[in-house]
Amino acid sequence: MLRVDDVPLHVPTVTTTLSGNEAVLVLPALGQIKVLNEVGARVWQLVDGIRSVADIVSVICDEYEVQRESAAADTLSFLTELQGKGLLLLKAGD
Repeated sequence: MLRVDDVPLHVPTVTTTLSGNEAVLVLPALGQIKVLNEVGARVWQLVDGIRSVADIVSVICDEYEVQRESAAADTLSFLTELQGKGLLLLKAGD
């Protein structure tokens, strides 16, 4: 199960293109394309293999002026969904 101290990173085979406020993810192995909305694109940009989920939540709270509990729940849910679709890898937080 995904935790706030986990550090997500992109699967290397996923290609990303930014288009306006959205991100387009190309998954060549699956022959699929995923489009992320503005907030999803921002979360995707923050996933760098260095920041923990908690770090990402903090940035989202600051940039979108949302409550921490809400941002944490939504971010965890979104990242779990991406992980389930094979777009993210996780390494344990330090």
